[in-house]
Amino acid sequence: MTETSHSPQAKGSKSNIKKVLPFLREKIEFVIPSKIEWMHEVLSYLIERTAHLGIIKPSTSNIFVALDEAIANAIKHGNKSDPNKRIHITAEITAEQATFTITDEGDGFDLNSLPNPTDPDYIMRPCGRGVMLIYHIMDEVRYNTRGNQIVMVKLPETDEEAQTRNAKQNVLPENLQRKDPSDCCD
Repeated sequence: MTETSHSPQAKGSKSNIKKVLPFLREKIEFVIPSKIEWMHEVLSYLIERTAHLGIIKPSTSNIFVALDEAIANAIKHGNKSDPNKRIHITAEITAEQATFTITDEGDGFDLNSLPNPTDPDYIMRPCGRGVMLIYHIMDEVRYNTRGNQIVMVKLPETDEEAQTRNAKQNVLPENLQRKDPSDCCD
């Protein structure tokens, strides 16, 4: 005898998710110690959620790279890897966009003080490209005045739009194009 399931889980299959996506409002919050190993767990969860919902395709959007850079910067540069300080991570996912907010408990920084990572004197350094990558990958990037919080927005896109975006040359925000090289790896 074959049983037919009428449970919400059976009716909530991935094909039916598309019907309710216009009504989606999902908020995920993490508060983690400033340790890289926690960052990886959070990244895995966020990528899995966005992939499952189908709003943003992690495989073509590179949001993993942007999130990895933002959280690593908060841990290393913001909180100076102090395990007693926390990183606050919020993901707000709707049918229109995915918004990721990363806040550290550090003193913050001045975005205008960052060197241009494409400067010939700077380009061979092993670090300092994270902010440029974030600006390239995300559709919108904002920092708070203190400089200890980044808000990144990613809009849904078709596979063709993702390919076009990934093929474009990196363009830095104007405030990052006129900086003198200096070592930010410390």
